[in-house]
Amino acid sequence: MLVFVVWSVIVLDAGAEHRASPPVIIQTPTNMTVAPGSPFKLECKAEGAPAPKITITRLEEAEMDQVKSTGNGLDGELRPKEVIYMNEEVYALDEGWYRCVAANSQGVVFADAYLRIKDLCGDVTCTGGKICVPDNEAATASCVCPMCVDKTYDALCGSDCVTHFNYCQLEHKNCLHGTSYNRFLDSSFCPDFTPPEFVETPPREIDVVEGKAFTLTCKAAPAGRSPGPPPTISWYLPDYAFEAPSLYDENPTLYGPDYGQKIGDGETIELRATYDYEVFCVAHHCKDSGNKATDIVSHQVNVKTGPVECFNEWRGGPSCQVFGDPHIITFDDVVYEFEGHCKYILAKDCDKWTIYGNFEACSTHGRGACLSSLIFNYNEEITIQLQRGMAVKVDGKDVEIEGLETLTTQTKEKIFMFIEGDWLVIKYNIDIDSHNELRWDGLMSAQILLGSNYPIVGGLCGNANNDTTDDFMMRRTTKVVTNTARFGDSWRVDSENLCSKSSDLPKWKWRREFADRKGDAISTCEKMFESPQLANCAYGSSGLSQVDSKLYKNSCVADFMRSDFNVDEVSGLNMACVAASNYAARCDNLGNKVHLWREQTGCAGKEEELIEYKKFIRKFKSKSEF
Repeated sequence: MLVFVVWSVIVLDAGAEHRASPPVIIQTPTNMTVAPGSPFKLECKAEGAPAPKITITRLEEAEMDQVKSTGNGLDGELRPKEVIYMNEEVYALDEGWYRCVAANSQGVVFADAYLRIKDLCGDVTCTGGKICVPDNEAATASCVCPMCVDKTYDALCGSDCVTHFNYCQLEHKNCLHGTSYNRFLDSSFCPDFTPPEFVETPPREIDVVEGKAFTLTCKAAPAGRSPGPPPTISWYLPDYAFEAPSLYDENPTLYGPDYGQKIGDGETIELRATYDYEVFCVAHHCKDSGNKATDIVSHQVNVKTGPVECFNEWRGGPSCQVFGDPHIITFDDVVYEFEGHCKYILAKDCDKWTIYGNFEACSTHGRGACLSSLIFNYNEEITIQLQRGMAVKVDGKDVEIEGLETLTTQTKEKIFMFIEGDWLVIKYNIDIDSHNELRWDGLMSAQILLGSNYPIVGGLCGNANNDTTDDFMMRRTTKVVTNTARFGDSWRVDSENLCSKSSDLPKWKWRREFADRKGDAISTCEKMFESPQLANCAYGSSGLSQVDSKLYKNSCVADFMRSDFNVDEVSGLNMACVAASNYAARCDNLGNKVHLWREQTGCAGKEEELIEYKKFIRKFKSKSEF
């Protein structure tokens, strides 16, 4: 394809006819050698007055008479004009002479150039990654190294003591030096870097709980007069097989390039411990041009593993649990469900204290019920109200539980309140040999633990007489029934008769209604209760008391299927975790190790998840109403 491009500018001037001049070619086309199929262009510039007309054609086609001009009839001085003759793809037939002709009313001039069609690189062989580059005007060709046009990153001396290039940078450098691919992969190309410095180091000593995850952090950055690239962090256990292990404390680098047993990489590492050991971090840095390592090594961290403590171990008498949607395990270990929506007596003795529980619907479908708050009344003298969010009121006044709170009755009896683990605890009826406890998780679970000198009691938690056959004893009549709804309604506290009776509700066929959730429920709950520590508790390992997990597992499946109370809204808050939490509490009461149950079941197992879980629980505090 032939293309002519012409630029011209006309400036009118009354005295132009007095400055008329013949054309002069100020840029002549040049001889050119072009490979077949390649593009080429010829350029020609001329000036004169009036402005000349310029054409470039094949010599045999140029006719001087046709380009003579009689002028354009305008007076004025015209600036230089330019014409470009272009062809995007030339072949042998295009070879020959080309003529540039410039003409105006004062004359005609021309200049010739020869176009040669030949592949200048056809007979040239380049080696070492070089490519042939033709010089069309000089009709020569030479081998040169291709330039890198990829500017995504520059060559760097990597933290692994290797010089890294992007592909074209590496090829260009190897080509210039006539070297093989790996010529620039050694450390000799690296400049003389100064060592980095630590910006954060781990503590020199840390106390951890056996088997529980903990993290260590170590950070370093380039430094000094000639800072290198960012170093990478690795963690090591010292190798004490050397003859002089005491040298480790002074200079761990004496252990050689591997420093010891490598246990991980990264600025933050998560570890667990079952015994005491030492660990340290190394900031690995690129070697300098003298092949000298510039790594830096931190002090050692002494990891001290402490024994596992059972926060809520209970060596008293019988206990009752209320949890989920809704499940009650009586003092005599009778398990039943109760769908009441009112205030009920959970447990009371015949003399001093009463514990009430408020139940309300906790799912959008309106069936089922969850414990929403507790009221503890002692001797008609002190009333403590516990609501979701760990909100507490004593005799109607808000109380923040920080540390140990002590209440004293008129008869000098002490009642203690404190938070232990996941539970808010009220400790009462304290004597030399025994005491009782009420525990609340701030959400929907409660434990009532009786001391070894426990009294006669009644309520939804049963009568604590070691007889499973009479737990459903009606209030006031002492009649024993088999209908749990009738039994529960008898312990209702509803002086104004505002609550509906649980016994009036139609039978809830939830297994059929939520059958599509059964598979997920069984899979989720079995996985939780097969976690190591919960499974150990079920099997009674290490000579400790065995706790049957079947009833908790069944509660887990039921609640997971039929409840939508914040399922999966926060890690550790779904209903399966509520059942697992109460099983772990019972195991803990009997001295079993369950301190890792959250991690092993996935119920807010990580520290940040547990923090978010507790934040969510405490959000209820602002909504508390008693």
